[in-house]
Amino acid sequence: MADWCVYEVSLSKINGNMVDLGRRICPEWFTRAMNPNVKNAHKFVYPIDRQVLLWDIIPIAEMNKPLTIDEVGSLCLMIFKRGSV
Repeated sequence: MADWCVYEVSLSKINGNMVDLGRRICPEWFTRAMNPNVKNAHKFVYPIDRQVLLWDIIPIAEMNKPLTIDEVGSLCLMIFKRGSV
């Protein structure tokens, strides 16, 4: 089974290289969702100003063999989006 995600970033919804998480998301819930497994080296820290820095493009090698582990121990890529479109 494979999950696919293709998206286009609307430049009108970002501020430079930052995404505003807004005020409708509970910071504690979002932090737990972005840190699904304690074995992961990367730990997401919810920014006080709600501004998340956009990272670089994911290398193809990492897309084929992700480095992140989900809540059940499977390899995964963590993504998030804001808004319904």
